[in-house]
Amino acid sequence: MKHFKMAIFFCVLITVLVTLVIRTGWVGAALASRSSCGSWSIVSSPSPGVGNDNLMSVATISASDDWAVGSDLISNGTSNVYQTLTEHWDGSHWGIVSSPDPGSGDNQLNGVAAVSSNNVWAVGADMNSSLNDQTLVERWDGSKWSVVPSPNAGQTGAGFDGIAIVSSNDIWAVGTYLANGSTNYTLTEHWDGTKWSIISSPNPQPGGNYLNKVVAISSNNVWAVGGSFNSTGASTLIEHWNGSQWSVVSSPSPGLQYNDLTGVTAISANDIWAVGNYYSKGRSSTRTLVEHWDGSAWSVVSSPNVVSVKNYLWGITAASASNIWAVGYTSPPSSTFKARTLIEHWDGMKWSIVPSPNPAGSSNNSLAAVAQVPHTQQFWAMGDNLQTGGGKTLTEFYC
Repeated sequence: MKHFKMAIFFCVLITVLVTLVIRTGWVGAALASRSSCGSWSIVSSPSPGVGNDNLMSVATISASDDWAVGSDLISNGTSNVYQTLTEHWDGSHWGIVSSPDPGSGDNQLNGVAAVSSNNVWAVGADMNSSLNDQTLVERWDGSKWSVVPSPNAGQTGAGFDGIAIVSSNDIWAVGTYLANGSTNYTLTEHWDGTKWSIISSPNPQPGGNYLNKVVAISSNNVWAVGGSFNSTGASTLIEHWNGSQWSVVSSPSPGLQYNDLTGVTAISANDIWAVGNYYSKGRSSTRTLVEHWDGSAWSVVSSPNVVSVKNYLWGITAASASNIWAVGYTSPPSSTFKARTLIEHWDGMKWSIVPSPNPAGSSNNSLAAVAQVPHTQQFWAMGDNLQTGGGKTLTEFYC
């Protein structure tokens, strides 16, 4: 499974301050940050581990009720292991909320989605005593996080990267599992209100297949994105659930040898966006990849890149057809740690790069997920940053 990063800060215009205070109780954040509206800013978030703390996903319920999940590295006395990390925004600050770590080895959460304030779901993977990854599902009931049993496929390991909710009894989780020792296969599981069950999903390439993220429009319209490996490289993979089965939907793979889709969002059944990256001239020339579904076909939409560096998009969210945000990072072609946050915006006509902050003193920064606060023009982006002493969580906010 992958590890990546996120961060945020608050702002509200003086003309709407009173309304926001009344509706959300967002007093401290609004007063402290109203002058920074119209831009992204960093908001402090806890980093409880000894290093390599990260936030991989964010779910928004209201301006004073949001969740971010990931993992943090701790020392168990003899070695360092990852444990699950769940953080909650209460309208004024991000705080750590205790979450279970059922695996004897690493535990991590990669996706989170919310039905309501007392019904939040997170998915990821945990490692058992045999050093095999297993699917991990946790649920917040309004007072605590607890593990919900989920089946495992494959012989050596399985895990989830994404989750999407239609309703409280209609939830999807996607990821991958290993079989035959080294081959990845797509993994889709469904919650029917009582239990999680594995639902068969296609594997179009013999070299391996995986699903990164999923978005649900309705019970019979769910999309998942990822990648497939063949003898010459990797191609994009998009699968669709029509209410009775998953099937592969053709999608472009513009890159040489490597193409990957890592995020997906939907405005309507005929307006869906996916993001990722591809190699244009080998690994040292990685470019952003944006694809759009218009109701009949997926096509590549031109997206900008920072010159002479690798460019990656990891997460995407849509407020409307003319207000879409994608986040990721850029890094130099060499192995030097100088990765910087990357945020791009779609205004209905074109994608453009929007300035995004990087923490002072950090040598490596990345954003992995972005989400809109419901019924507002406010957004959270989550990731991590590398500081002296190890990686820290990174949280950024736009209003």
